[in-house]
Amino acid sequence: MDGDRGTSIISDLGELHFAQGNGDPPTTVVAGRPPGEAGISIFGACFRGGAHFQGNIRQNIILFPLAQVQFDCRLADKRNTHEPPRGSLALCPAGIDCGADGTQSVDIAVIAVDQAQLTLASGGYGRLHERFVHHDKALFEISQNLWRESAAGYPNGSLFWSELSANMVEGLLERHSSEPLVRLPGMLDRLSLRRIRDYVLSHIGEPLQIGTLAAVAGRSPFHFARTFANSVGMTPHYYVVRLRLRLAMDLLREGRLTLADIAAFTGFADQSHLSRWIRRVYGISPSYFKR
Repeated sequence: MDGDRGTSIISDLGELHFAQGNGDPPTTVVAGRPPGEAGISIFGACFRGGAHFQGNIRQNIILFPLAQVQFDCRLADKRNTHEPPRGSLALCPAGIDCGADGTQSVDIAVIAVDQAQLTLASGGYGRLHERFVHHDKALFEISQNLWRESAAGYPNGSLFWSELSANMVEGLLERHSSEPLVRLPGMLDRLSLRRIRDYVLSHIGEPLQIGTLAAVAGRSPFHFARTFANSVGMTPHYYVVRLRLRLAMDLLREGRLTLADIAAFTGFADQSHLSRWIRRVYGISPSYFKR
C-alpha cells in the first residue's frame, strides 16, 4: 500500500512519530476510511526489528498489537513494561502525551476515534480511560473487520463501515469511559446534556434556538453557550448541525429519499445548505451515494 496514505493518517492523529527497529517508517498495510465516513479510521502497519511511537495525539487512539511482544509504554506521567497478549488493547485518550518502545517485530492496528464522535454518541460525556492493556474481545473483532474492509477496498460499502464504527463507539463508551468524579464550575451535568440531546433528536427538523436549549437544560441563555462548549467541546450550533448531519448521512446511505427531502427532514435550509455541510465535514459530494 502507498506509504503516503499512512503518513496522511498519522498526521491526522496528531504530532506522532512511528518507526520500526532501523528508524524507518513501518510498512503501511491499511490506512484510512471509506469516502463519506467520519469519526473512525484505521492505520495498520508492519514493524520489523522493533516498534516505536511517541507524541501528542488529537484523536483517541486504540492500539491492538497482533502478536505478544514486550513494550515499554508511557501515558502522560505513567509508565508500564509488559507483554500485552494478542487481542488486547491499549487506549490513549485524545490530548494525552504517549509513547511505546518494543524490540521485536509486530503488526499493530491503530483505530482512531474522533472525540466529536464520542460526544455525539454519549450526549456530552465521552472521556475515555487510559489503558496500558485491557482484554476486550468484541472490540478486537471489530478492529479485525475494519482492517479487512480497508485492505480489500471497502467491498461491503460505507454502511457496513458505519455499523462497525457505531459498535466500536458503543463498546468504548460502555466499557472504557465514565463520567468525571468532579465536574468543573460552569459545566453541565450528564442529565442536562442527555436532555438536550434527546430534545434535539426529537425536534431535528425544526428551528432550534439557543434559548430553547438553555431552557431544556434549566440554564440561563446568557451563559448557556459557553457552559455547553466547556462541557462537550463544541458550540451548541455545531452540536446540532452534527446531529442533523449524522441522521442525513444515514438517510443518504439508505437511498430512499431525495436530497431535498432529507434536507427538509433533518432541519437544513435546503439541499444546497446540506450539501455544503456534507462537503465540509465528510469531504464528499452527496452525489457519491448515487453511484
